[in-house]
Amino acid sequence: MSRNRSSTTALEDLSNVEFETSEDVEVIDKFKNMSLREELMRGIFAYGFEKPSAIQQRAIKPVIKGRDVIAQAQSGTGKTATFSIAILQSLDLTMRETQVLCLSPTRELAVQIQKVILALDMIRRRALRTRAVKMLVLDEADEMLNKGFKEQIYDVYRFLPPSTQVVLISATLPHEILEITSKFMTDPIRILVKRMSIAGESLRKVSIQYIFYLLRKQYNYL
Repeated sequence: MSRNRSSTTALEDLSNVEFETSEDVEVIDKFKNMSLREELMRGIFAYGFEKPSAIQQRAIKPVIKGRDVIAQAQSGTGKTATFSIAILQSLDLTMRETQVLCLSPTRELAVQIQKVILALDMIRRRALRTRAVKMLVLDEADEMLNKGFKEQIYDVYRFLPPSTQVVLISATLPHEILEITSKFMTDPIRILVKRMSIAGESLRKVSIQYIFYLLRKQYNYL
């Protein structure tokens, strides 16, 4: 998938545009039907996950397939585990290169600024090689935009290979996100989980750090 990074096409008026779930979204209601690695499956079940949440049922597979993805669901519905599982499944363990960049805001704005600037500085100084990066994850994209990081996101993206897959995770979808999708996403699949779709589900949350730790410690996966 290729993108025109220098496109200067004027954006249409997006004030009345609403997101709708793509028609070709497949619902996979069991982890065992997602064709995940055996080691990853063991880690998922050992952590306590039994059944994928609504967003996980719809978003994990498209990310693994390499599609650009826009996934919206309210907080506490398993969005972090969604892209964490997809990242772990997509990694080429024989390649000792950075393959995925995940940008996520923190509670403290100062820490968030430091992380974004540090990551950008590492790229510019070639301390972080990006030639093998195949996926960029923007977690809590609405929060990043609210805190004014749009230009920094663009700066990071400019250093990535043109074929980089973009996965955008957000609790809300402000119109600024439409601008991002039009600039560097290619025919993204859209997955929206409405409040009624997640009622009664267990709202477990898991961080990518814990998944990596579990797989390293118990299964020597990484």
